[in-house]
Amino acid sequence: MIDMKFNKKSFKIPMQCATFIFFFLLLTLRSQECIKASNSEVHDAGDIYLVIDLTDKVSKEKYYNSEKDLPGGLNNRRYRTTHLVLRLIKTSFLSPEDGEFMMGSLPDEPGRFDWCEDYHSVRLTSDFYIGVFEITQKQWEYIMGTRPSTWIKEGDIRPVEQVSYNDIRGLISDGINWPQSGNAVAKSSFLGKLREKTRVNDYDLPTEAQWEYACRAGTESSLNNGTTPEAGFKNSELDELGRYAGNGGRAWFGGLVYEDPDHLKVDGSVENVGLEHATARVGDYHPNKWGLYDMHGNVWE
Repeated sequence: MIDMKFNKKSFKIPMQCATFIFFFLLLTLRSQECIKASNSEVHDAGDIYLVIDLTDKVSKEKYYNSEKDLPGGLNNRRYRTTHLVLRLIKTSFLSPEDGEFMMGSLPDEPGRFDWCEDYHSVRLTSDFYIGVFEITQKQWEYIMGTRPSTWIKEGDIRPVEQVSYNDIRGLISDGINWPQSGNAVAKSSFLGKLREKTRVNDYDLPTEAQWEYACRAGTESSLNNGTTPEAGFKNSELDELGRYAGNGGRAWFGGLVYEDPDHLKVDGSVENVGLEHATARVGDYHPNKWGLYDMHGNVWE
């Protein structure tokens, strides 16, 4: 499967309750019954969207049955700046979200890494919520109080980048060997501070299987719109799904940087690079059929 995350060091989140995931934010649900998180309203397992207000000192989750129920609508700027919005991903009962899928790339798929890919069947057994959008620079600032990103022009609505695993989960004993070692994170990390703010101890990164299941959204092709393009610098199908080196972004591979020929031709300064180059505004491209944006392109997750 092609995961063209070309702008270095960024992320989405999950959470375990469902489970919550960021960079995509994920929440995994314990059961199909009603549950109550420590600082949440009671909600039904059928609630599709979960929203967190980052402006509150202690954030409270709110749940909505459908996209049309979201205050202001999903395209409202708040869901890219002051609020986080997550979508429920089911792994049982509802087709095609039945939890079973083929993970990895087909042997003849363009761009496949034979040395590290194994095309195999995977079964997920717990529902989870995952972030609809990548974490933006403004959302990161609300949690961490910093703006570490390179592409800062109109940065509030661009994805945060230049953040590491240690920034997200923490160092050595607190966050090492995840997920085998459990869900412990450093209190000073993004996840540590988010958990403290929400009083919910299950926000985390998605596992590789959770991420690919959510990205594929029931497809078995290279791209999550059902197509498998030929290898090359430019692709019309990918143009509709996300920012990459062929439509204004840049890519790292083998220690080299590949970028659009017009990249950085804005006064020669990264501070002046607008949304037409480098990272794009989150949610600008077409979502997959489960309503998740930027699962291809924009940042390396």
